[in-house]
Amino acid sequence: MASLNIINYHKQVSRLAEGAHDISAKEERDISALTLGISEEDFQRIKARIQAFRKEIMDIAMASSEPDRVYQLNFQLFPVGRGGAK
Repeated sequence: MASLNIINYHKQVSRLAEGAHDISAKEERDISALTLGISEEDFQRIKARIQAFRKEIMDIAMASSEPDRVYQLNFQLFPVGRGGAK
């Protein structure tokens, strides 16, 4: 289970994302959302891909020779409902 500090951090950055439309120009952000019907196996595959992509993004940021801005990148994959009985 994630520590309370980590949970609070994720809540805080989610609140930052809520206001991103109001505080940044369209050209300075990329915001999108998907609502998906998936299986447990699909969920595990998507989760693994997100983790790999997050590592790739971190590698790009760490290699940046002259960073001139700070961005927040959130990945959120959570259940919003359950399918019917099989």
